Amino acid sequence: MEEANKTQGKKKIGLLIALILLIVVIVIGTSYAFWRVNKTQQTSNRIKTDCLDIELSDVTDAISLEKTHPISDEEAKSLTPYEFKIKNTCNTKESYSVNLEVMELSDQLKSEYIAISLNNEPKEILSTKQAVTPTYKGSDYTASESYFLTNGELEPNGEINYTLRLWMDESVSDAESMNKRFISKISVNAEQLEDTNLVEYLKSLESSELVEDDFGNLRYIGANPNNYVTFNNEKWRIIGVMKDIENADGTKEDKVKLIRSESIGQYSWDNKAAGVGSSTSEYGSNDWSDSALQKVLNEGAYWNRTSGNCPSGKNGVTIACDFSEAGLTESAKSMISESIWNLSGSHNYSLSSAEVTPKKFYELERGEDVYNGSPTTWTGKVGLMYPSDYGYATAGGNTKNRATCLNTRLYSWSSDDCVNNDWLFFKDKLNKAFVTINQYPSVQTQVFAFNYSGGRISQHIVTDSSEIIPVVYLKSKTIIEEGNNGSSSSPFVLK
Repeated sequence: MEEANKTQGKKKIGLLIALILLIVVIVIGTSYAFWRVNKTQQTSNRIKTDCLDIELSDVTDAISLEKTHPISDEEAKSLTPYEFKIKNTCNTKESYSVNLEVMELSDQLKSEYIAISLNNEPKEILSTKQAVTPTYKGSDYTASESYFLTNGELEPNGEINYTLRLWMDESVSDAESMNKRFISKISVNAEQLEDTNLVEYLKSLESSELVEDDFGNLRYIGANPNNYVTFNNEKWRIIGVMKDIENADGTKEDKVKLIRSESIGQYSWDNKAAGVGSSTSEYGSNDWSDSALQKVLNEGAYWNRTSGNCPSGKNGVTIACDFSEAGLTESAKSMISESIWNLSGSHNYSLSSAEVTPKKFYELERGEDVYNGSPTTWTGKVGLMYPSDYGYATAGGNTKNRATCLNTRLYSWSSDDCVNNDWLFFKDKLNKAFVTINQYPSVQTQVFAFNYSGGRISQHIVTDSSEIIPVVYLKSKTIIEEGNNGSSSSPFVLK
């Protein structure tokens, strides 16, 4: 939607359709009273607002009272209903409510005598419906009462049809209704649903599962937090809201970081032959900017949602890989932010806790410690998680609480409370390591990975097969639909 619509908040559109549904006049005859339907509209009327297109179909004798006295509920079923359609013609979701407004008359028939049936639902007495504030005031009539009939939501280009029957309830006596009239009009009130920005929504949440780290980033923690999101027609998970992520143009924004909830397969991080790109041996290199896997994710089979070849083993060997179902859709690609990713690592992954805690790793990832002049950053769209992402995702447990885990070097994490209560340790994949985007600067052919058997961080040779789990930053203006709670059964839905 246009920026002006997004900033204006909720926009209410009052739409009153000037349509006389029914005029009933009681005429005294020599021996009986009779009812007459007097309708002023003979053709379909289309009334269009900014977003709602209302079609009112006025059928001949649409509301027919054929008896000379009030009719039974069974007889009312044979009445020809009045029909109208509501269609959302905008590209935003709209909510609406439908009211029946009763016009003020000197000889007004009381609403407690009028029976209604909307969409063939059981009869209701109009006066028992929820009273709302009347809105109609025209040159012909002014509404004195208004009653809520129904409401709903319409997706972009969605539509819904309604039928309405009105009749004099069988409980009404001639004395109560003699020489009375009843005139009503339908009103449809539309409200554009306010877009919910994902970044702002997550910042506003008060949840023990979403906590701030040492650097002001919001991160989901625990064994299985409610951080599921529908993205790319799949379930992904929200790592958190990362502060001041740099765009390709140098500006910085807070962005939501997503990770796929499952691996896309087991491939090599890199396997370029000696002399190809940054590789000086048959074992590839740890420079993500020209990694063979990076090419697959950002310009190859995964990015193009097709089949192709993926790195597997040393010296440039590939295997067939098919992402025609699991690759990125055009819709998903349009939501991904091109961002600057940090590639630095640490020589000292196995030293004291002060060197390789999640906090220290976060700092080192943004440093200058790379192999032999390799780039410290990469600008792109699809990457992998950081070691610090894994470390900060733990909630700890009874033996080791979160504070203890965060003060323990990642190399020492192993099948304990830190690992078991960390949702980024993919427990269902216990035969391969989970690689990160960051290099081990001391050796050109190694990156950091999480050991599949215990969950600790360690070195990993880039040509060795590993679980590949894509990670992306979303554009800061990404919005979500309201109503879902982020659980696996009710994931957030991106728009």
